Amino acid sequence: MSGAVRRDVFREAQQEVKGPARIAPPDLESLGAGVGYVAHFKDAMARVTIDGLRQGRDGLKGEVRIESGPFAGGEFHPLVEARLELASLSQREAWGRRLRARSPGTNWDAVLDSFCSAVIQAEKRLDAPAILLRDAVRPFATGMLLDPLLLAGLPTLWYGDGGTAKSYLGLAAGLSLHLGIPLVGRLTPQQPLRVLYADFEFDAWEHRERMRRLLRLLPGDPSDAMPDIAYIDCRGGTIVSQMDRIRAAARHHASQFLIVDSISYAADGPLNDDETARLYYRILGYIGLPSLSTAHVPKNGEQEAPFGSVHWKNLARLAWHFQVCESQDSNDLVLKLTNKKWSTGGRAQPLGLTVEFRTPGIEIRQASGAALVGQADEQWKRIQSRLRVENGPMTYEEIALALGLEPAQVKARVNEHQDVFVKLSPDEGSRRARVALRTRRNES
Repeated sequence: MSGAVRRDVFREAQQEVKGPARIAPPDLESLGAGVGYVAHFKDAMARVTIDGLRQGRDGLKGEVRIESGPFAGGEFHPLVEARLELASLSQREAWGRRLRARSPGTNWDAVLDSFCSAVIQAEKRLDAPAILLRDAVRPFATGMLLDPLLLAGLPTLWYGDGGTAKSYLGLAAGLSLHLGIPLVGRLTPQQPLRVLYADFEFDAWEHRERMRRLLRLLPGDPSDAMPDIAYIDCRGGTIVSQMDRIRAAARHHASQFLIVDSISYAADGPLNDDETARLYYRILGYIGLPSLSTAHVPKNGEQEAPFGSVHWKNLARLAWHFQVCESQDSNDLVLKLTNKKWSTGGRAQPLGLTVEFRTPGIEIRQASGAALVGQADEQWKRIQSRLRVENGPMTYEEIALALGLEPAQVKARVNEHQDVFVKLSPDEGSRRARVALRTRRNES
């Protein structure tokens, strides 16, 4: 019968008498670091392949194909092909039952257990020997790529309110790296790298037009006047479900740097959950490229804990917070970038950038220090002035009403400047907390 699996009657009879044969550990062949493996079971006449390997919430999983063979002429016959969670015993048992029904002559439970164990151990690098620290191999890129905004070899995070041009600047930074030219202020890349842009928000045409304007090309200029920066549309999925596509695209285009735009859509799980942040950065590690991730955090959110979890900032090696500043020109967007994390040294000084939207191009210049007055800076100073005028404590609601702000904005500014403000308990008979200026009297 065409496509039928040939039965080894002698082996089946032997198993009936002696029980399941012992399965030796497989010969494991890597398809690439963190990509997949092929396991050859000589005793069991089986080959197991896993591709699209990724770290999910319940552990490693991937697309697994199990084949019987080799038979005469080196042929293999497919038995099962589906997604498998390697650490799930219930899934292994279900696979074992299906495989025994199709090819009863093999101890498939032992094959599956041995295969899953071998892959899990290989991914944990349990077989990697210890080395002398002085013998560590220098990575392809080290230090700063775009000083001081992008690190080489480690994840960078840019976060802030919506409307702070993070996507524009991310694309400009990617083009700057890809072409080796300064497009963000006067910042010159330390070395050119091929860039992959993973877009979870917009579409290819939107970014093509942004690229054209950043490079000051005219609408009628030919497409081959643009650089060959790689782009992958990841809308509709998360970075967990898209990881294999991103890695495949990076291999295909020989990409050396990854931009993820943005965490708000790429993350797999509640954004304020610490485990969501940990999983996101584990996936970046499995992809294996230095990266920039942009994040549109809730308006007037906590700067030290994007999305409500400090892990988004702490697990990055470099983090910049974006704020909009006052501008005299409605065509210009003035930004204040504040360094919130720098693992390789002390924090950098705030950086100002002006994004000038002109026809037909977009230009990004460095802004003067005098222009770096962000909305949040202006708000806490107004709160401070109001408390001085009142010469006494006020509730969040009273301050918000007096200044035309939201109570949440007042709370955020008070929390950010606890060296200036002190929180007091509510008055008797009230549930509303109060705020006062910090003085020696209320500190004692």
